[in-house]
Amino acid sequence: MQQLDFQLHDFCRVCWTSTQVENKWADRIELIKSALSEVEIHSVINDQRQAVLIDIDSDAFPSLFFQCSQAGYLAVPLEMDAIYDTQAQAPKISELKVLITRSELVESFKKAYKSNNHYQLGKLFSYPDCCIDFYVNNPGYQSMIWPHALLNGDKQARRKIKINGHDQLNPLLRNIGIQMVTHWDCSGTCEQSLIRAESNAKIMIQLGYENELSWLRKILSWPVEWSALHGIAEIRLPIAKIATNTDATPYLYTISRAGTELPEKAASGTRFPFQTLSKPKLTSRRLFIKGQQSSEQMLGQNLWKDNGFATEAGMTNEHNTIFTDLQPILKNLKGRLLDLACGNGYFLKKCVARNSSIIPYGCDTDLKRIERAGLLQQKYQAHFFHMNMFNPALKNTFKLLDSNFALTMLMAGHLLSADQCEKELLFKFLDQYSDQVALYCYEDWFLKHGEVSKLAETIGFKVQEKLNDRLALVAIR
Repeated sequence: MQQLDFQLHDFCRVCWTSTQVENKWADRIELIKSALSEVEIHSVINDQRQAVLIDIDSDAFPSLFFQCSQAGYLAVPLEMDAIYDTQAQAPKISELKVLITRSELVESFKKAYKSNNHYQLGKLFSYPDCCIDFYVNNPGYQSMIWPHALLNGDKQARRKIKINGHDQLNPLLRNIGIQMVTHWDCSGTCEQSLIRAESNAKIMIQLGYENELSWLRKILSWPVEWSALHGIAEIRLPIAKIATNTDATPYLYTISRAGTELPEKAASGTRFPFQTLSKPKLTSRRLFIKGQQSSEQMLGQNLWKDNGFATEAGMTNEHNTIFTDLQPILKNLKGRLLDLACGNGYFLKKCVARNSSIIPYGCDTDLKRIERAGLLQQKYQAHFFHMNMFNPALKNTFKLLDSNFALTMLMAGHLLSADQCEKELLFKFLDQYSDQVALYCYEDWFLKHGEVSKLAETIGFKVQEKLNDRLALVAIR
């Protein structure tokens, strides 16, 4: 990137495609940013990181100081911004840059901060080593977006790059505070950065920010184009255009990211990232592409997103936790295995891969997930049903089978929000049509509600055999 010798002051302007879109998303973005600030604080208090540096309003500092001191940490102001108070006719501190860490690390941080020792700062912030090296080895940039794209993208032209990678490591919206990790990851598939993103997501859930996490993931999955010229970056989303400061360049530099889904009310247009109404070429049509790919490739990121996970690694880790202690049962299982709220049936596919005597069945409220379940397991396509597990018709769907389900898999979280009538319908179905029921929960539910035996009691099951803290064989009380 050829740079000019000036920098513009920090600024950010957002132009929405409509007032309706602005009313929906502007407040959500502010709520996301507030939630992410809380995540930073708790990542230190929970001993997941040594230190963080956050920007807060000066009025919020006393409560932050008290919160940190209660947990045995210090909140130390390092920089401040002031505005002129016309009423008091004097400067007033408006914003503080605050370090949160243990007392013994304060001096080390101040020394590294004053000397711009980015390697030492990265260590103190507990950033991944590979990402620290990437940042240190690319000095002289106001924004790391272009060197990140050069390293990881598909270069279309001299100053035009396409990037991909996991949605939660999307780097193009950092200027407006939309990010799952605060450090510059070395690549869009950096394993350590994905682990940090998963950790931050769990903290958001623990703090009650499920909605903010859902909105954040949606935004990061949208198609986006970033371009820079003369120190101004223009970020185009399907529902907004953002102008902000960046490295000053004499030529136009462009980075695009295809994304995985479009938001509602996405604007139509003739250029990326807007929707185009023209017919796609034959070779870019969905059916043609499907013919060239395996079933897992066809699903892309839906492979794990359909099942409620932010990453493939996260899904694999959670599934393995269940499989490890369920394996003795699966190994000897013969007959039908039912997964209620099965997503795209990937869990069932792994079960069948381990024991060919298993016949998979599943239901889900999302029709597209059920369609993709049939795609993943075409042999058993007719065994997946678009249906709510609490629907009375569930019984009629399976009553013509010549035998019961040998085992039914049930995620505990689905029953916590169900009313008593819905639970009684489901209990009656399980009692009549399933020989065994395996109740399980993933780590986010475990951290929020406790081990599965506690969840079973809350829901109305009795534990027959606890297989691990997140998996148990249960029966109706």
